[in-house]
Amino acid sequence: MNYIEFIIFYIIMPAIQTIKETNVRKTSFAILSVLVALSCFSCMPEIQPILKPRTVSIDQRIAEQEKWLNQYIADKTIPAPKAKILRNKVEKIKAKYKKLQAAGKLTPEQSRSINKMLDDTSDQIFRSTKKQKKAIP
Repeated sequence: MNYIEFIIFYIIMPAIQTIKETNVRKTSFAILSVLVALSCFSCMPEIQPILKPRTVSIDQRIAEQEKWLNQYIADKTIPAPKAKILRNKVEKIKAKYKKLQAAGKLTPEQSRSINKMLDDTSDQIFRSTKKQKKAIP
């Protein structure tokens, strides 16, 4: 049995079972046990890569969205008019990013703005594929 299984089966699971009871003292002890277990998890080398947020560059995100659009157009998952609109949005984001890069260093605020636009476009791509799948019997 490794550390993760030990913590899950001997600390977290009994704590969760105790939380279901109404005894305040036992519940507070159970919550404390869960917090200690989670802090132990965060120190383990097996868990650290999971907790570390993945960093993806803006260039990679733009390329990924272009790849998705090309794939969905080829599969006919997204209708052509909607794909054209989404592709134009990605191209505008790409042009804005290149313009800001050419002007000098990209500020954190500008980076957040571009990432927000990429998040919105990604959501629209995802929603478009879901709508199209629902429409196909």
